[in-house]
Amino acid sequence: HGDRTGVEHAYALMVQRGYDPGARTFNALLLAFARGNDVEAAEQVLGEMAAGTVRASVVSAVVHMFLRQRMLDRAVAAYAQVVGRTVPLCASARLVQEEKSGCVDFYALAMLVRALALASRVRDAELVFEDAFVLLPCVPRRLLETLVEALEDAGLMDDAQRCLRRFMRRVEQCQPPVDDAEAEERLPLSHFAYALGAERDSAVCDSVECDLAEREPVE
Repeated sequence: HGDRTGVEHAYALMVQRGYDPGARTFNALLLAFARGNDVEAAEQVLGEMAAGTVRASVVSAVVHMFLRQRMLDRAVAAYAQVVGRTVPLCASARLVQEEKSGCVDFYALAMLVRALALASRVRDAELVFEDAFVLLPCVPRRLLETLVEALEDAGLMDDAQRCLRRFMRRVEQCQPPVDDAEAEERLPLSHFAYALGAERDSAVCDSVECDLAEREPVE
């Protein structure tokens, strides 16, 4: 709550003094609203942000906020906005914009893939999974396991086996060297907590006041 109050105050001062808040401030605001479960405020800030300026970890926090409140369609819409897709996802062409690489991390993709599969939205889950080949440096095996396990949990055994056969070879072909691959396998599946970890993003909120201070004229 303290982080959110501080960020909102800094933002209000910037607007009042005619400053452009900038991407750092918008990301801090969006993160604060996501952590506070303020859906409407988060959507408003996200709508005001320029393409390519949302930090990947902040996207994870926003996706988690929506899914925690059982707002799958809004989570999908936020994802689509960040990666440049249209909604519904099944009407979109394959994601090919290489400049989108890095705008979404493993955790946001895993949360969306699992939620879509559990909701029996198989085509959308597959489409988001395929996006990972563009959005990530390599697709972790754990992401494929997340997709397959969620489909099995939803009772969609045929789809689970089909996705495993469809994507397994492609995932294996994009794995990094052995040492890096072993490190990747240690990624936690508890991506929900990780996405919102204070140690990962507290610096974003803490730096907002610096944004304001840096713009003050030196007397």
